[in-house]
Amino acid sequence: MVFLTRHAVVAYPTLEEPDRAWIEAIRQRHDPQAGLLPAHFTLVFPAPADRDVLRREVARAAATAGSFHVQLNRVVSHRDAPGSPSHVFLTSDDGGDDLRALHLALYDSVLSQWLDLRIPYLPHVTVAAGLTDDEAVSLAEELNRRPVGIACVIDALTIVAIDDGRVSTVAVVPLERVASR
Repeated sequence: MVFLTRHAVVAYPTLEEPDRAWIEAIRQRHDPQAGLLPAHFTLVFPAPADRDVLRREVARAAATAGSFHVQLNRVVSHRDAPGSPSHVFLTSDDGGDDLRALHLALYDSVLSQWLDLRIPYLPHVTVAAGLTDDEAVSLAEELNRRPVGIACVIDALTIVAIDDGRVSTVAVVPLERVASR
């Protein structure tokens, strides 16, 4: 069987240890991808993009963005389409616009051919996947009983390769806004 390597772009949040441990404990119980890569924001979803093209586009986007703070402040249940499994996400009001801007900047390129416009982009960290709607709603309610106020920093974009169920890092590109003033 031949497997096609796909690439994605993620941003790993820099987290305080208690917050990282809390998120990863939830992911270990509820997210089948928890063992593949740590908690992250996906900015470019897995696609058969050429590695060199992706490096160029990530470098272009990173050159226009500086590091920024994100405050994860709520837990929501989410389903992309009717009939698909539900997820539970940590989301942010603070820093969400910066994540959306990076997502759009990355797809405003040759990568646009892999953008699925049917699914609106919601910046998030997945903590559970493959659930029924009822399970997702119940878990989100349970997690929201604890005040969610997780501060983190985004200071780099990471290109990952997904090949035959394995994830490996291709490149880490720091966010380096060029001073314009």
